[in-house]
Amino acid sequence: MAIHEFQESLNQLAGTSGLDAQGAAQKWAGSDKDLLGALNDKNGSYGLGLNLVCNQLAGTQDREAQDSLSKLAFGTP
Repeated sequence: MAIHEFQESLNQLAGTSGLDAQGAAQKWAGSDKDLLGALNDKNGSYGLGLNLVCNQLAGTQDREAQDSLSKLAFGTP
C-alpha cells in the first residue's frame, strides 16, 4: 500500500490536507483512537482489520485498504 495515497484518501474524506493518516482518520471519524480504532468507530464496528473495515466503509469487497478508500474518496473504479 502506498502510504501517501492512503493518507491523501483519508484527508479527502476528512476534508483536511496535510494530516498524517491517523490524524485524518481521527478527524473523519470524530475519534481520538489510533488509526484502526478511528476507522472502526467511523464504521460502527470494533476490532476489524484494516482491509475489512475500509472495504465496509467503501461498500467494496476484497480490496486493499487504499483501493477501497480511494474509491470512496475520489470515485476511482
